[in-house]
Amino acid sequence: MELGAYGVNDTNRDEAFLIFDKLGKELDSDLVVRRVEPRREHFARNIAIEANEESLVQGQKVPDFKLTNMEGTDMSLYSDILKENELVLIDFWASWCTPCIMMFPHLKSIYADYNEKGFEIVSVSLDSVVLDWRESSEEQKFPWINLVEIRGMKGPTAVNFGVQFVPKSFLVDNYGCILKKDLHPELLKESLSTNLQTDSP
Repeated sequence: MELGAYGVNDTNRDEAFLIFDKLGKELDSDLVVRRVEPRREHFARNIAIEANEESLVQGQKVPDFKLTNMEGTDMSLYSDILKENELVLIDFWASWCTPCIMMFPHLKSIYADYNEKGFEIVSVSLDSVVLDWRESSEEQKFPWINLVEIRGMKGPTAVNFGVQFVPKSFLVDNYGCILKKDLHPELLKESLSTNLQTDSP
């Protein structure tokens, strides 16, 4: 099992859970806590991420979340953010993600053009260290909502959104329905122009 006898995509992966559970009953409890349970949780989490990624398609609603901003205030996606905006880009990133950092200047330009027309961005950091998130956020000077889930890709929000890589983004309407996923900046501008019924800047 430790050598990866079962992969997430294996058709017989259900057998893995039976083996993990059997090992949990037969091995020393300390060994189970240190080596069996973490691997079982990792395996189950990867399967959940894969399933969530496949289910979150255009027209489906994204899961709700409540995360903390730089001021230490919790913000809910549905009750605090979506109800105040027409379209929202949920952008998953991390301070160590170079492609994420390279995307921000483009997003800032788009945000400046469309924010007053009903567009909002919510950056969700998947950093594992608060200081890394804070330092990178201060460097980037985000003009939009900036939240964090300090559990890397193991956090419930990342799992619920099927995040297997960053950057990862979802463009949703104010009902939480997915319009597009993983949009290049130019395609994002096109979607905003069409859905906000405005002319492109």
